[in-house]
Amino acid sequence: MAVAHPDAPIRELLERIAGPASMPSPDLPAIGAALVTLAGDVTYLAGRIRELGDTSGMIRLHAPERGPRLMLVHRLEGQMGAVHDHRVWVALATVAGLETHRRYRRPASPTDAPTLAEETLVAARESVTLLPPDDIHDHGHVRGRGDPAYCLILTGDDQRRFERTEWDLASGRSRILRPGDGGRWVAAEPMPD
Repeated sequence: MAVAHPDAPIRELLERIAGPASMPSPDLPAIGAALVTLAGDVTYLAGRIRELGDTSGMIRLHAPERGPRLMLVHRLEGQMGAVHDHRVWVALATVAGLETHRRYRRPASPTDAPTLAEETLVAARESVTLLPPDDIHDHGHVRGRGDPAYCLILTGDDQRRFERTEWDLASGRSRILRPGDGGRWVAAEPMPD
């Protein structure tokens, strides 16, 4: 009897999204559905969740130099990521817990702040997707809203290859993230000058 390779679920995900991701406009519902299938494989993901533990951080599950990248992400209670854009398509699916995902309208000028367009609570085995230029968002845990989530995040490419923008809505400031700059992990971290 053949034994499945331990990363077979990731290979299956990449095979399932190959067609939808290669379209001129990626088929985000199909990509999101494929990611939800992997998020539902709790047996496969349990070891990676234990590896991450109850820390705020991420584990790269698939990180080629170019092409789709997959991460397992967890933020602690009350930690929201900074408002940012990706400049590549992105899908997020919750494995366990409850993730708050907020999408913002792109501001008319670089000196304006984005405004909230929608807020979604993403429960286990649910997903949200974004496509540039409508990809300004933040996500994480809002105190009092269930347990902090463990989420899979799948991006169409390495977002750190591109110039992006990060906003601090509390101060009204924004900054350009140059290639290589991952930005602030949580919004509560001070924005560098």
